[in-house]
Amino acid sequence: MARDHSGFLDATTAVLVANMVRDGYGGPDVAHAISTSLPTPVRPLQHLILTACPELYPPGISTVDIDDPRLEP
Repeated sequence: MARDHSGFLDATTAVLVANMVRDGYGGPDVAHAISTSLPTPVRPLQHLILTACPELYPPGISTVDIDDPRLEP
């Protein structure tokens, strides 16, 4: 799932993001963050989402609050 060279989502990601928005997983920005963090055949592990609003994401999506004290240097 990626953006093409013009900065737009590829067709597969665009459909996935649109379906997630339609199904109530949040706006396009939240749905895109979720879609890019999920495992794929090329990237089998789920990635963390660093966010100021972890409550916007559904259960099962790994988020870390940007103000988490564990991120301090």
